[in-house]
Amino acid sequence: AKIGEQFIENVKVLLTPEQMQLWPGFERRLLREKEMHKGLLAGESTDLMAIIRDMKLDEAIMRNVQPTLDEYDIALDAALKHRKASMNDTSGDMLRSLADQDTQKSLEVLDRQLTARVEIRTVNDTYMIKISESLPADVGQRFLTTSLDRSYPRVYRETPIDRLFRAAIEMPDIEPAVRDSVSKVYGSYSGEMAGMNEQLLTALRNFEPKEQRMRAEAFAARMSGGQTSPIEDPTRAAFSKRDERGREYVKQLQSVLTPEQFGRLPGASRFLGTEVAEGTTTPKAVPIKDPKKAKGTGQGVKNDPDKPDGSN
Repeated sequence: AKIGEQFIENVKVLLTPEQMQLWPGFERRLLREKEMHKGLLAGESTDLMAIIRDMKLDEAIMRNVQPTLDEYDIALDAALKHRKASMNDTSGDMLRSLADQDTQKSLEVLDRQLTARVEIRTVNDTYMIKISESLPADVGQRFLTTSLDRSYPRVYRETPIDRLFRAAIEMPDIEPAVRDSVSKVYGSYSGEMAGMNEQLLTALRNFEPKEQRMRAEAFAARMSGGQTSPIEDPTRAAFSKRDERGREYVKQLQSVLTPEQFGRLPGASRFLGTEVAEGTTTPKAVPIKDPKKAKGTGQGVKNDPDKPDGSN
């Protein structure tokens, strides 16, 4: 570290006054590139500056949003320095507490580290909104959508139901009135999901730091020969509820389209086994038996990546 500091000082001696004015911004960018990816919590490793850069906005928009970006740059830099210092300052305490089997001390160190991590996530969450509000409405919404998706993919990633509705709206052979009906159902679905996602986001933000501490407590208990209980994720039930509501909207989509049209939608087969809306004639798919399972091989089913909680 001392060699690195000396090298930086030697470089600064060679800079012109104009370059020296730009140096603080360069140092902040350097720290972001070195430290940003070390996040543990959702939203902690999201670099909003990189998202803005990738959007390739025109100069007029950039001039308008630049003051807010500068504020974010400074606030994030302070939070990153705090996390880095917290990790460095507490590493020795953590090692000593582990060597002494001092569980309470280890948890206190972990709490300080988690506080520093939450600070970075809070800066990102705060400026995600501020930056979006500094942009034109359509651009700001695109920025916010991208930022939420990258920060909290478990909540905001595109779902199979989203893809189903979008494919239905883009089908070339449906009548305009039917397309309008599909669009209305999708609008209702999107509106309800937006509210549920906000609740999920709040629950996820609250649970993640607690989960890290509970995992540490469970590890300490196992090391001392004690018994541990599975960690209950309070967000799992909420994700399941969201999934069930989504299936209700799929039933409405089935009632609008013909069985042939619905069957041609990508991924529709996974929903054909659900009950359909009253008065429709959409057939239920017959489950296909796995011959390996029939022979008793015991091979299981892999987790479905499209499920929000990774379950089958």
